Amino acid sequence: DGRRDTTIPYPFGGSLNLPDGWLHAYMGCMNHFFIRKEVNDKAEEFLGNVINNERTRFLLFDSLAWFCQAEYEEKS
Repeated sequence: DGRRDTTIPYPFGGSLNLPDGWLHAYMGCMNHFFIRKEVNDKAEEFLGNVINNERTRFLLFDSLAWFCQAEYEEKS
C-alpha cells in the first residue's frame, strides 16, 4: 500500500508505519514531527537549521508556518 516503516526511539521501540510522501523527525523529549515530503523538499535547509539549533528546535512548527506563509506571499 506504499507505506514504509521507520524506527521510533526509546522508550517506545518498534516502528511507525508512514504513508508514502510523509517523513518523520524525532525532535527529542518524546516530540515527533511529521511533514509531507514535497514541503520538506522546499524547506529542507531552513528546517534543518531550526532543528539543529537547540534554542529554536521546539519552534519548528511555528517556523514552518512562517516559511509557508512567506512562500505563499512571494508567489502572490
